Amino acid sequence: MGTVSFDDDIRVKDDSGAAEEWEQPTELKYVDAVNMLAKEIMQIYRPVRNKGELYIYHDGRWIDGADAEAILDQYIKSRYYALGLDSKFVFPQLCGTVQAQVEREAPPVEPTDGIMFRNGLFRWEKEDGVYYPKFTPVTEGDIPFTRYNLPYDFPAELLQEAREKGWHPFRAMPPAAMRAFARWNGRAALLLLELIGYATFTREYIWNTAVMLIGEGSNGKSTYLKLVRDLFSPHVSGLSLQVIASPEGNFQRIRLRNSLVNIFADLPRQPLRYTEWFKALTGGDQVTADRKNREPIEFVNIAKMFFATNELPIVHDISNAFFRRWVIVEFPHQFPPDPHFYDHTFPSEDRSKILVAGILAFEQALRRGGFSMGGKGSNAAEYREYWMRETNNVYAWVQERIEDGLLIKDENGVISLKEVYDDYIEWCNDREEEAVSKKTFSERMEQLGYKRKRTTRERLLQGLRKPIPHDTQLY
Repeated sequence: MGTVSFDDDIRVKDDSGAAEEWEQPTELKYVDAVNMLAKEIMQIYRPVRNKGELYIYHDGRWIDGADAEAILDQYIKSRYYALGLDSKFVFPQLCGTVQAQVEREAPPVEPTDGIMFRNGLFRWEKEDGVYYPKFTPVTEGDIPFTRYNLPYDFPAELLQEAREKGWHPFRAMPPAAMRAFARWNGRAALLLLELIGYATFTREYIWNTAVMLIGEGSNGKSTYLKLVRDLFSPHVSGLSLQVIASPEGNFQRIRLRNSLVNIFADLPRQPLRYTEWFKALTGGDQVTADRKNREPIEFVNIAKMFFATNELPIVHDISNAFFRRWVIVEFPHQFPPDPHFYDHTFPSEDRSKILVAGILAFEQALRRGGFSMGGKGSNAAEYREYWMRETNNVYAWVQERIEDGLLIKDENGVISLKEVYDDYIEWCNDREEEAVSKKTFSERMEQLGYKRKRTTRERLLQGLRKPIPHDTQLY
Protein backbone atom coordinates (compact mmCIF):
# COMPACT_ATOMS: atom_id res chain seq x y z
CA MET A 1 0.00 0.00 0.00
CA GLY A 2 1.43 3.40 -0.98
CA THR A 3 1.31 5.41 2.26
CA VAL A 4 2.83 8.80 2.96
CA SER A 5 3.53 9.87 6.55
CA PHE A 6 2.54 13.34 7.66
CA ASP A 7 3.85 15.17 10.72
CA ASP A 8 1.39 17.36 12.56
CA ASP A 9 4.18 19.94 12.96
CA ILE A 10 5.09 21.31 9.55
CA ARG A 11 8.13 23.23 10.76
CA VAL A 12 11.53 22.23 9.46
CA LYS A 13 13.53 20.00 11.79
CA ASP A 14 17.27 20.25 12.32
CA ASP A 15 19.63 17.29 12.52
CA SER A 16 18.83 16.78 16.20
CA GLY A 17 15.12 16.44 15.45
CA ALA A 18 14.20 19.68 17.20
CA ALA A 19 11.73 21.82 15.35
CA GLU A 20 12.67 25.34 14.39
CA GLU A 21 10.63 28.09 12.83
CA TRP A 22 11.52 29.43 9.42
CA GLU A 23 13.53 32.59 9.67
CA GLN A 24 13.94 35.15 6.95
CA PRO A 25 17.61 34.99 5.97
CA THR A 26 19.53 38.21 5.70
CA GLU A 27 21.47 37.20 2.59
CA LEU A 28 20.02 34.34 0.61
CA LYS A 29 21.83 32.91 -2.38
CA TYR A 30 19.83 31.51 -5.30
CA VAL A 31 20.67 27.89 -4.56
CA ASP A 32 19.82 28.37 -0.89
CA ALA A 33 16.44 29.90 -1.79
CA VAL A 34 15.67 26.96 -4.08
CA ASN A 35 16.66 24.40 -1.45
CA MET A 36 14.69 26.14 1.28
CA LEU A 37 11.49 26.48 -0.76
CA ALA A 38 11.74 22.91 -2.05
CA LYS A 39 12.18 21.68 1.53
CA GLU A 40 9.11 23.60 2.65
CA ILE A 41 7.03 22.10 -0.15
CA MET A 42 8.24 18.59 0.65
CA GLN A 43 7.21 19.13 4.27
CA ILE A 44 3.80 20.71 3.64
CA TYR A 45 2.51 19.01 0.48
CA ARG A 46 4.32 15.63 0.66
CA PRO A 47 4.75 15.34 -3.12
CA VAL A 48 5.06 11.88 -4.68
CA ARG A 49 5.56 10.64 -8.23
CA ASN A 50 3.58 8.05 -10.10
CA LYS A 51 4.18 7.15 -13.76
CA GLY A 52 5.96 10.43 -14.37
CA GLU A 53 3.26 12.56 -12.75
CA LEU A 54 3.75 14.68 -9.64
CA TYR A 55 1.02 14.51 -6.97
CA ILE A 56 0.67 16.75 -3.93
CA TYR A 57 -1.62 16.38 -0.92
CA HIS A 58 -3.80 19.46 -0.50
CA ASP A 59 -7.15 20.11 1.13
CA GLY A 60 -7.71 16.45 1.98
CA ARG A 61 -6.90 14.90 -1.39
CA TRP A 62 -4.11 14.09 -3.80
CA ILE A 63 -3.88 16.45 -6.77
CA ASP A 64 -1.81 16.27 -9.95
CA GLY A 65 -1.39 18.05 -13.26
CA ALA A 66 -2.12 21.71 -13.82
CA ASP A 67 -4.01 22.02 -10.51
CA ALA A 68 -0.98 20.83 -8.55
CA GLU A 69 1.31 23.17 -10.49
CA ALA A 70 -1.01 26.12 -9.77
CA ILE A 71 -1.04 25.37 -6.02
CA LEU A 72 2.75 25.16 -5.89
CA ASP A 73 3.06 28.32 -7.99
CA GLN A 74 0.85 30.16 -5.53
CA TYR A 75 2.78 28.90 -2.52
CA ILE A 76 6.15 29.78 -4.02
CA LYS A 77 4.86 33.23 -4.98
CA SER A 78 3.63 33.93 -1.44
CA ARG A 79 7.01 32.95 0.01
CA TYR A 80 8.82 34.85 -2.75
CA TYR A 81 7.33 38.14 -1.59
CA ALA A 82 7.27 37.28 2.13
CA LEU A 83 11.04 36.65 2.07
CA GLY A 84 11.75 39.70 -0.05
CA LEU A 85 13.13 37.61 -2.86
CA ASP A 86 11.49 39.82 -5.46
CA SER A 87 14.42 42.21 -5.19
CA LYS A 88 16.94 39.42 -5.81
CA PHE A 89 15.59 36.81 -8.21
CA VAL A 90 13.27 36.57 -11.22
CA PHE A 91 10.12 34.74 -10.13
CA PRO A 92 9.45 32.49 -13.18
CA GLN A 93 13.02 31.22 -13.11
CA LEU A 94 12.97 30.60 -9.36
CA CYS A 95 9.55 28.95 -9.47
CA GLY A 96 10.54 26.63 -12.31
CA THR A 97 13.78 25.61 -10.57
CA VAL A 98 12.01 24.91 -7.27
CA GLN A 99 9.34 22.79 -8.92
CA ALA A 100 11.97 20.88 -10.89
CA GLN A 101 13.82 20.10 -7.67
CA VAL A 102 10.61 19.01 -5.97
CA GLU A 103 9.90 16.62 -8.86
CA ARG A 104 13.39 15.14 -8.51
CA GLU A 105 13.09 14.67 -4.76
CA ALA A 106 9.50 13.36 -4.70
CA PRO A 107 9.59 9.60 -4.02
CA PRO A 108 7.97 7.20 -6.49
CA VAL A 109 4.82 5.64 -4.99
CA GLU A 110 2.31 3.18 -6.41
CA PRO A 111 -1.31 4.21 -5.74
CA THR A 112 -3.42 2.24 -3.30
CA ASP A 113 -6.59 0.87 -4.86
CA GLY A 114 -9.75 2.26 -3.37
CA ILE A 115 -11.39 5.49 -2.28
CA MET A 116 -10.05 7.58 0.59
CA PHE A 117 -12.67 9.15 2.84
CA ARG A 118 -11.95 11.54 5.68
CA ASN A 119 -11.98 8.69 8.18
CA GLY A 120 -10.37 5.89 6.21
CA LEU A 121 -9.98 3.83 3.05
CA PHE A 122 -12.77 1.94 1.28
CA ARG A 123 -11.91 -0.74 -1.26
CA TRP A 124 -13.18 -3.98 -2.76
CA GLU A 125 -11.18 -7.02 -1.62
CA LYS A 126 -11.22 -10.48 -3.16
CA GLU A 127 -11.22 -13.74 -1.22
CA ASP A 128 -11.79 -17.21 -2.67
CA GLY A 129 -12.85 -15.60 -5.94
CA VAL A 130 -15.52 -13.42 -4.29
CA TYR A 131 -15.39 -9.63 -3.95
CA TYR A 132 -16.47 -8.00 -0.70
CA PRO A 133 -16.37 -4.39 0.56
CA LYS A 134 -13.78 -3.44 3.17
CA PHE A 135 -13.23 -0.25 5.13
CA THR A 136 -9.94 0.42 6.91
CA PRO A 137 -9.53 3.33 9.33
CA VAL A 138 -6.35 5.27 8.65
CA THR A 139 -3.78 6.00 11.35
CA GLU A 140 -3.53 9.71 11.96
CA GLY A 141 -0.64 11.09 9.96
CA ASP A 142 -0.41 8.14 7.54
CA ILE A 143 -2.30 8.98 4.37
CA PRO A 144 -2.57 6.32 1.63
CA PHE A 145 -1.71 7.62 -1.79
CA THR A 146 -4.94 7.17 -3.71
CA ARG A 147 -6.23 8.91 -6.80
CA TYR A 148 -9.70 9.16 -5.30
CA ASN A 149 -10.43 11.18 -2.15
CA LEU A 150 -13.98 12.03 -1.07
CA PRO A 151 -14.54 14.87 1.42
CA TYR A 152 -16.87 13.16 3.91
CA ASP A 153 -16.84 10.39 6.49
CA PHE A 154 -17.70 6.85 5.45
CA PRO A 155 -20.37 5.21 7.68
CA ALA A 156 -18.31 2.10 8.41
CA GLU A 157 -20.51 0.96 11.31
CA LEU A 158 -23.61 0.99 9.10
CA LEU A 159 -21.86 -1.13 6.46
CA GLN A 160 -20.62 -3.58 9.08
CA GLU A 161 -24.01 -3.96 10.77
CA ALA A 162 -25.84 -4.35 7.46
CA ARG A 163 -23.48 -7.09 6.27
CA GLU A 164 -23.40 -8.94 9.60
CA LYS A 165 -27.20 -8.99 9.84
CA GLY A 166 -27.79 -9.68 6.14
CA TRP A 167 -29.86 -6.59 5.51
CA HIS A 168 -31.52 -5.99 2.18
CA PRO A 169 -29.90 -2.87 0.65
CA PHE A 170 -33.20 -0.98 0.93
CA ARG A 171 -33.03 -1.24 4.73
CA ALA A 172 -29.89 0.91 4.79
CA MET A 173 -31.65 3.60 2.75
CA PRO A 174 -33.08 6.70 4.45
CA PRO A 175 -36.90 6.51 4.06
CA ALA A 176 -37.24 9.69 1.97
CA ALA A 177 -34.56 8.51 -0.47
CA MET A 178 -36.18 5.08 -0.72
CA ARG A 179 -39.52 6.65 -1.61
CA ALA A 180 -37.88 8.75 -4.32
CA PHE A 181 -36.21 5.72 -5.96
CA ALA A 182 -39.52 3.85 -5.91
CA ARG A 183 -41.39 6.79 -7.45
CA TRP A 184 -38.86 7.15 -10.26
CA ASN A 185 -39.12 3.51 -11.30
CA GLY A 186 -40.11 0.94 -8.69
CA ARG A 187 -39.05 -1.94 -10.90
CA ALA A 188 -35.56 -0.46 -11.35
CA ALA A 189 -35.01 0.92 -7.81
CA LEU A 190 -32.56 -1.84 -6.88
CA LEU A 191 -30.75 -1.47 -10.20
CA LEU A 192 -30.32 2.28 -9.61
CA LEU A 193 -28.74 1.48 -6.24
CA GLU A 194 -26.44 -1.15 -7.79
CA LEU A 195 -25.20 1.42 -10.26
CA ILE A 196 -24.15 3.74 -7.40
CA GLY A 197 -22.19 0.89 -5.83
CA TYR A 198 -20.75 0.04 -9.25
CA ALA A 199 -18.99 3.41 -9.31
CA THR A 200 -17.03 2.53 -6.14
CA PHE A 201 -15.29 -0.38 -7.88
CA THR A 202 -11.90 1.12 -8.74
CA ARG A 203 -9.90 -2.04 -9.43
CA GLU A 204 -10.97 -2.11 -13.08
CA TYR A 205 -13.87 -1.23 -15.39
CA ILE A 206 -15.63 -4.45 -14.42
CA TRP A 207 -18.51 -5.60 -16.68
CA ASN A 208 -17.70 -2.85 -19.23
CA THR A 209 -21.08 -1.21 -18.66
CA ALA A 210 -22.31 2.34 -19.31
CA VAL A 211 -25.63 3.70 -18.07
CA MET A 212 -28.30 5.45 -20.14
CA LEU A 213 -31.29 7.05 -18.42
CA ILE A 214 -34.21 7.83 -20.73
CA GLY A 215 -37.55 9.58 -20.46
CA GLU A 216 -39.27 12.90 -20.95
CA GLY A 217 -38.38 15.87 -18.74
CA SER A 218 -39.29 16.37 -15.04
CA ASN A 219 -39.06 12.65 -14.34
CA GLY A 220 -36.15 12.34 -11.91
CA LYS A 221 -33.23 11.60 -14.26
CA SER A 222 -31.39 14.83 -13.46
CA THR A 223 -32.10 14.47 -9.74
CA TYR A 224 -30.63 10.95 -9.69
CA LEU A 225 -27.55 12.15 -11.58
CA LYS A 226 -27.15 15.09 -9.19
CA LEU A 227 -27.15 12.58 -6.32
CA VAL A 228 -24.46 10.50 -8.07
CA ARG A 229 -22.46 13.68 -8.72
CA ASP A 230 -22.65 14.76 -5.07
CA LEU A 231 -21.64 11.30 -3.85
CA PHE A 232 -18.47 11.22 -5.97
CA SER A 233 -17.46 14.88 -6.30
CA PRO A 234 -14.79 16.11 -6.94
CA HIS A 235 -13.93 13.00 -9.00
CA VAL A 236 -16.58 13.71 -11.62
CA SER A 237 -16.12 14.58 -15.30
CA GLY A 238 -18.83 15.78 -17.68
CA LEU A 239 -18.18 14.62 -21.22
CA SER A 240 -20.98 13.82 -23.63
CA LEU A 241 -21.09 10.43 -25.33
CA GLN A 242 -20.43 12.14 -28.65
CA VAL A 243 -17.26 13.84 -27.32
CA ILE A 244 -15.99 10.65 -25.68
CA ALA A 245 -16.48 8.69 -28.90
CA SER A 246 -15.22 11.30 -31.33
CA PRO A 247 -11.66 11.26 -32.73
CA GLU A 248 -11.61 15.02 -32.03
CA GLY A 249 -12.21 14.46 -28.29
CA ASN A 250 -8.67 13.43 -27.45
CA PHE A 251 -7.82 16.54 -25.42
CA GLN A 252 -11.06 16.11 -23.45
CA ARG A 253 -10.68 12.44 -22.55
CA ILE A 254 -7.81 13.17 -20.15
CA ARG A 255 -10.48 14.43 -17.73
CA LEU A 256 -11.59 10.82 -17.22
CA ARG A 257 -8.22 9.82 -15.79
CA ASN A 258 -8.88 10.83 -12.17
CA SER A 259 -12.67 10.50 -12.28
CA LEU A 260 -14.88 7.94 -10.57
CA VAL A 261 -17.89 8.81 -12.73
CA ASN A 262 -18.55 10.68 -15.95
CA ILE A 263 -21.99 12.31 -15.99
CA PHE A 264 -23.74 14.05 -18.87
CA ALA A 265 -27.35 14.85 -18.09
CA ASP A 266 -28.81 15.91 -21.45
CA LEU A 267 -27.31 14.16 -24.46
CA PRO A 268 -27.81 15.91 -27.81
CA ARG A 269 -29.67 14.11 -30.59
CA GLN A 270 -26.48 14.31 -32.67
CA PRO A 271 -25.80 10.91 -34.31
CA LEU A 272 -23.05 8.76 -32.83
CA ARG A 273 -20.81 8.10 -35.82
CA TYR A 274 -17.84 6.57 -33.98
CA THR A 275 -17.77 4.08 -31.12
CA GLU A 276 -14.18 2.78 -31.00
CA TRP A 277 -13.08 5.18 -28.25
CA PHE A 278 -16.21 4.49 -26.21
CA LYS A 279 -15.60 0.76 -26.42
CA ALA A 280 -11.94 1.19 -25.43
CA LEU A 281 -12.75 3.42 -22.44
CA THR A 282 -15.39 1.00 -21.14
CA GLY A 283 -13.37 -2.08 -22.05
CA GLY A 284 -10.37 -1.81 -19.73
CA ASP A 285 -8.01 -0.95 -22.58
CA GLN A 286 -4.98 1.27 -22.07
CA VAL A 287 -5.57 4.50 -23.97
CA THR A 288 -3.45 7.54 -24.76
CA ALA A 289 -4.81 11.02 -24.11
CA ASP A 290 -3.32 14.29 -25.31
CA ARG A 291 -2.64 17.19 -22.95
CA LYS A 292 -2.14 20.80 -23.97
CA ASN A 293 1.50 21.85 -23.77
CA ARG A 294 2.41 18.56 -22.10
CA GLU A 295 3.37 15.05 -23.12
CA PRO A 296 0.52 12.62 -23.89
CA ILE A 297 -0.27 10.20 -21.09
CA GLU A 298 -1.48 6.61 -21.03
CA PHE A 299 -4.13 5.39 -18.61
CA VAL A 300 -6.82 2.76 -18.11
CA ASN A 301 -10.20 4.35 -17.51
CA ILE A 302 -12.30 3.25 -14.53
CA ALA A 303 -14.75 6.19 -14.53
CA LYS A 304 -18.22 4.70 -14.90
CA MET A 305 -20.30 6.40 -17.62
CA PHE A 306 -23.72 7.88 -16.78
CA PHE A 307 -25.79 9.59 -19.47
CA ALA A 308 -29.36 10.83 -19.68
CA THR A 309 -31.49 11.83 -22.65
CA ASN A 310 -35.07 12.45 -23.69
CA GLU A 311 -34.38 10.70 -27.00
CA LEU A 312 -31.65 8.18 -27.74
CA PRO A 313 -29.09 9.29 -30.35
CA ILE A 314 -28.90 7.54 -33.69
CA VAL A 315 -26.02 5.04 -33.72
CA HIS A 316 -24.10 3.98 -36.82
CA ASP A 317 -22.51 1.00 -35.04
CA ILE A 318 -25.14 -1.74 -34.77
CA SER A 319 -22.78 -4.43 -33.45
CA ASN A 320 -23.39 -6.36 -30.24
CA ALA A 321 -19.96 -5.13 -29.08
CA PHE A 322 -21.54 -1.68 -28.72
CA PHE A 323 -24.97 -2.60 -27.36
CA ARG A 324 -23.78 -5.16 -24.81
CA ARG A 325 -22.06 -2.28 -22.97
CA TRP A 326 -25.31 -0.62 -21.97
CA VAL A 327 -27.78 -0.66 -19.12
CA ILE A 328 -30.79 1.42 -20.15
CA VAL A 329 -33.11 2.61 -17.36
CA GLU A 330 -36.42 4.29 -18.09
CA PHE A 331 -37.81 7.10 -15.91
CA PRO A 332 -41.45 6.84 -17.03
CA HIS A 333 -43.21 9.23 -14.64
CA GLN A 334 -43.37 13.02 -14.61
CA PHE A 335 -43.51 15.11 -11.44
CA PRO A 336 -44.46 18.72 -10.72
CA PRO A 337 -41.51 21.07 -10.15
CA ASP A 338 -40.32 21.28 -6.54
CA PRO A 339 -37.21 23.42 -5.97
CA HIS A 340 -36.78 21.98 -2.46
CA PHE A 341 -37.21 18.31 -3.36
CA TYR A 342 -33.54 17.43 -3.61
CA ASP A 343 -32.43 19.07 -0.36
CA HIS A 344 -35.37 17.60 1.55
CA THR A 345 -35.01 14.12 0.08
CA PHE A 346 -31.23 13.79 -0.08
CA PRO A 347 -29.79 16.00 2.70
CA SER A 348 -26.02 15.89 2.97
CA GLU A 349 -26.13 13.85 6.20
CA ASP A 350 -28.07 11.07 4.41
CA ARG A 351 -26.00 10.72 1.26
CA SER A 352 -23.28 8.50 2.76
CA LYS A 353 -26.04 6.07 3.87
CA ILE A 354 -27.26 5.92 0.28
CA LEU A 355 -23.70 5.12 -0.78
CA VAL A 356 -23.61 2.21 1.69
CA ALA A 357 -26.94 0.96 0.34
CA GLY A 358 -25.45 1.10 -3.16
CA ILE A 359 -22.40 -0.84 -2.02
CA LEU A 360 -24.61 -3.52 -0.44
CA ALA A 361 -26.67 -3.75 -3.63
CA PHE A 362 -23.59 -4.03 -5.83
CA GLU A 363 -22.10 -6.70 -3.56
CA GLN A 364 -25.21 -8.78 -4.23
CA ALA A 365 -24.86 -8.08 -7.96
CA LEU A 366 -21.23 -9.26 -7.84
CA ARG A 367 -22.32 -12.52 -6.23
CA ARG A 368 -25.03 -12.98 -8.89
CA GLY A 369 -22.60 -12.11 -11.65
CA GLY A 370 -24.72 -9.30 -13.11
CA PHE A 371 -27.05 -6.40 -12.48
CA SER A 372 -30.64 -6.99 -11.43
CA MET A 373 -33.55 -6.66 -13.81
CA GLY A 374 -35.31 -3.37 -14.25
CA GLY A 375 -33.65 -1.95 -17.34
CA LYS A 376 -35.03 -1.86 -20.88
CA GLY A 377 -33.78 -5.34 -21.67
CA SER A 378 -31.35 -7.82 -20.18
CA ASN A 379 -28.79 -8.49 -22.91
CA ALA A 380 -27.11 -6.92 -25.94
CA ALA A 381 -29.73 -8.17 -28.41
CA GLU A 382 -32.60 -6.67 -26.41
CA TYR A 383 -30.83 -3.34 -25.89
CA ARG A 384 -29.96 -3.24 -29.58
CA GLU A 385 -33.56 -3.93 -30.56
CA TYR A 386 -34.93 -1.27 -28.23
CA TRP A 387 -32.34 1.37 -29.21
CA MET A 388 -32.64 0.75 -32.94
CA ARG A 389 -36.44 0.86 -32.96
CA GLU A 390 -36.40 4.09 -30.93
CA THR A 391 -33.87 5.91 -33.10
CA ASN A 392 -34.03 4.44 -36.61
CA ASN A 393 -37.48 4.29 -38.20
CA VAL A 394 -36.01 2.53 -41.25
CA TYR A 395 -35.02 -0.32 -38.94
CA ALA A 396 -38.40 -0.19 -37.19
CA TRP A 397 -40.21 -0.32 -40.54
CA VAL A 398 -38.28 -3.27 -41.98
CA GLN A 399 -38.47 -5.27 -38.72
CA GLU A 400 -42.22 -4.75 -38.51
CA ARG A 401 -42.69 -5.78 -42.14
CA ILE A 402 -40.64 -8.95 -41.55
CA GLU A 403 -42.53 -9.76 -38.34
CA ASP A 404 -45.86 -9.31 -40.16
CA GLY A 405 -44.73 -11.59 -43.00
CA LEU A 406 -44.93 -8.82 -45.61
CA LEU A 407 -41.20 -9.09 -46.34
CA ILE A 408 -38.98 -12.17 -46.19
CA LYS A 409 -35.28 -12.11 -45.29
CA ASP A 410 -33.47 -14.09 -47.97
CA GLU A 411 -29.79 -13.58 -48.75
CA ASN A 412 -30.46 -14.43 -52.38
CA GLY A 413 -33.67 -12.41 -52.63
CA VAL A 414 -33.99 -8.99 -54.27
CA ILE A 415 -36.67 -6.32 -54.19
CA SER A 416 -37.23 -2.98 -55.89
CA LEU A 417 -35.79 -0.05 -53.92
CA LYS A 418 -38.58 2.21 -55.18
CA GLU A 419 -41.25 -0.22 -54.07
CA VAL A 420 -39.98 -0.65 -50.54
CA TYR A 421 -39.25 3.08 -50.16
CA ASP A 422 -42.82 3.91 -51.20
CA ASP A 423 -44.07 1.43 -48.59
CA TYR A 424 -41.78 3.00 -45.98
CA ILE A 425 -43.17 6.48 -46.78
CA GLU A 426 -46.73 5.20 -46.36
CA TRP A 427 -45.74 3.53 -43.05
CA CYS A 428 -44.25 6.82 -41.75
CA ASN A 429 -47.33 8.79 -42.80
CA ASP A 430 -49.61 6.40 -40.95
CA ARG A 431 -47.57 6.96 -37.76
CA GLU A 432 -46.98 10.66 -38.31
CA GLU A 433 -43.23 10.07 -38.31
CA GLU A 434 -40.70 12.02 -40.31
CA ALA A 435 -39.41 9.96 -43.23
CA VAL A 436 -35.81 10.12 -44.37
CA SER A 437 -34.78 10.80 -47.95
CA LYS A 438 -34.52 7.97 -50.45
CA LYS A 439 -30.72 8.29 -50.38
CA THR A 440 -30.59 8.04 -46.57
CA PHE A 441 -33.11 5.18 -46.67
CA SER A 442 -30.93 3.14 -49.01
CA GLU A 443 -27.79 3.92 -46.92
CA ARG A 444 -29.48 2.77 -43.72
CA MET A 445 -30.80 -0.35 -45.39
CA GLU A 446 -27.26 -1.15 -46.48
CA GLN A 447 -26.02 -0.62 -42.90
CA LEU A 448 -28.60 -3.20 -41.87
CA GLY A 449 -27.11 -5.70 -44.32
CA TYR A 450 -29.33 -5.19 -47.38
CA LYS A 451 -26.92 -4.39 -50.18
CA ARG A 452 -27.78 -2.05 -53.02
CA LYS A 453 -27.76 -3.41 -56.58
CA ARG A 454 -28.42 -1.73 -59.89
CA THR A 455 -29.73 -3.19 -63.14
CA THR A 456 -30.28 -1.43 -66.43
CA ARG A 457 -33.94 -0.98 -65.47
CA GLU A 458 -34.02 -0.25 -61.73
CA ARG A 459 -32.29 -0.16 -58.36
CA LEU A 460 -32.69 -3.13 -56.08
CA LEU A 461 -31.97 -4.21 -52.53
CA GLN A 462 -30.52 -7.66 -51.96
CA GLY A 463 -31.43 -9.74 -48.90
CA LEU A 464 -35.20 -9.16 -48.99
CA ARG A 465 -38.04 -10.39 -51.15
CA LYS A 466 -41.82 -10.48 -51.23
CA PRO A 467 -43.55 -13.53 -49.80
CA ILE A 468 -44.74 -16.22 -52.18
CA PRO A 469 -47.65 -18.66 -51.61
CA HIS A 470 -45.24 -21.33 -50.31
CA ASP A 471 -44.02 -18.84 -47.62
CA THR A 472 -47.52 -18.15 -46.35
CA GLN A 473 -48.14 -21.88 -45.85
CA LEU A 474 -45.35 -21.85 -43.26
CA TYR A 475 -47.27 -19.53 -40.92
